[in-house]
Amino acid sequence: MPTSLLDDTARTKEDARRIAAVRRFGRERGEDELAQVLLPFFGMVLTDFIFVADDAGPARSAVSIGRNLVRARSRSKGPGIRLVGPVLAASTSRQNLRVLDPIVAELEQRRGPAVVPAWTPLSGITLAKARRRAATLTQEARRFFSAVGAPLPSGVGDEILRTAIVIERTRWLLRNTGARVLVVASQHNSASRAMLHAAHDVGGITTVYVPHAPVADVFYYRDLPCHKALLRGPAEVAFYAGLGVDEGRLSIAGDPSLSHWPPVAAPTRDDVVFAVSAHRAERVEAAVAVVRDAGIERVEVAPHPRMDRDALRAQCPSSWVFNPAPSTFGRLAEVGAAAVIQDSSGLGLEALALGLPVIDLCPVGSAPLYPFITAPHVDVVSSSDTLATAVADAVASRSTVTSEERANFAAEWSEVGGSEAAALAADAIEGAVGLSSGPVLLDGWNHS
Repeated sequence: MPTSLLDDTARTKEDARRIAAVRRFGRERGEDELAQVLLPFFGMVLTDFIFVADDAGPARSAVSIGRNLVRARSRSKGPGIRLVGPVLAASTSRQNLRVLDPIVAELEQRRGPAVVPAWTPLSGITLAKARRRAATLTQEARRFFSAVGAPLPSGVGDEILRTAIVIERTRWLLRNTGARVLVVASQHNSASRAMLHAAHDVGGITTVYVPHAPVADVFYYRDLPCHKALLRGPAEVAFYAGLGVDEGRLSIAGDPSLSHWPPVAAPTRDDVVFAVSAHRAERVEAAVAVVRDAGIERVEVAPHPRMDRDALRAQCPSSWVFNPAPSTFGRLAEVGAAAVIQDSSGLGLEALALGLPVIDLCPVGSAPLYPFITAPHVDVVSSSDTLATAVADAVASRSTVTSEERANFAAEWSEVGGSEAAALAADAIEGAVGLSSGPVLLDGWNHS
């Protein structure tokens, strides 16, 4: 019997119900800035996209409060920030840094070395206000979502308090650094959204979004809470224009994180690369089982940066090897692959740019995460037997799509990369000063 991925039919329906509840919660608390900032967080927790502990007893609560008090008083703890002239770049993860570092380096060539502003400790009065707001929202959110049959785990209070603190600290930071442009690389991360909100509240600051990953057709990407977005290619512009976004404030800047640019056809080797995404544990386990039972001889695993490599390694057959390189795209460009199997990974687009065959693992009852995952350029499978056939076709070069056609298709979604993309992004960012008047591009939580 073939091994199949999970049947997500019921889960997809339940997730839609929960996201609708999050939107209703946001509408009912339209004037609560902290609630509005945290709507994607609530949605991602309730749909198991991110994990939050549900055992926050007195001891854990005390630790959480203590940790956040340290953050509020520290000059160094907080989102990573660099100021280059009037541009403040803020990162909240390694993925953010991958795309922001080349842009900051380009701006430094034009304006001189970046400085790292110190976060100013919150005053006792401001901190007390943030704690009260966080405690109130934690209670209200847990009560609301429990009443609609989608209870939040008790540990959400830590993220709510942390976000309240980031809002207050960012207000002071922006009022005292002379920044005229704020650049972030996520529109759904709580800290990034907190900084965006604070910038809009302070006023006179243009906010710019540079995506750290390809656009995904999910609730937390149908949102652009900023004044300008630097997207990767014309297909991404079309995606957001289809949601009603003003195309005049969308620019194409490609993907600055791609070091090997322009891409050339990747070499051929026998190994099949398996890009694993940071999904809930049972989905990862099912994906590993499908790849294992497809009978693929040589598998190289490329985990998502947020994953626990040791825990994943324990689930995989001992014959599988793990990608030793810091950049999977760089490794693919240098040594190639017979095919790339991915489970909702942005690596799929990078592999297509190199002309490599891409196979997407998609559970029954759900749709691929990324809109670029479409036939005939990508094979979509849900079981070990269909995966085995797709891999065999890729190895034997039986695809009806050529390497050049894959690369051309990828360019529609990510047009340029490397230093050329960084220069385009820097041009757009420097030209964004003074564009801060007017609404954000898309409030996807309250107008969808």
